[in-house]
Amino acid sequence: MAPLVSGYKFVRPWRLVFVALLLIVGWLALQPVAGTPHFPYQDKALHALAYAALYGVGWLAYGRRALSLPVHLSLLLYGLGIEWLQSRTGYRFAEWTDVVANILGQGLGNLAVWLYLLGRKGP
Repeated sequence: MAPLVSGYKFVRPWRLVFVALLLIVGWLALQPVAGTPHFPYQDKALHALAYAALYGVGWLAYGRRALSLPVHLSLLLYGLGIEWLQSRTGYRFAEWTDVVANILGQGLGNLAVWLYLLGRKGP
């Protein structure tokens, strides 16, 4: 299997994907909530899924080690910023449990990166 990251020519598209994903997640986070959830804690699961994807793509774009602290910290600040913006909308609310779900999602993304790197090394 060809590596996902093997030189700058492969990193640049991942950076574009990362920026696009940041914009999409930010836009979705600021939209009014429509309807009722399909299952309990749906909002938290979506937060975790979004931040797992953000971490994985962020790692492909900027990371070089399995644990990329700059990616983790920038996504933490991004999530806090979104929560602040939600508190200013009048139709969304900032919740500390969303921040926890974001951090858990980053952890899941980091686990996926670690498993990918472990698989690349082979048995």
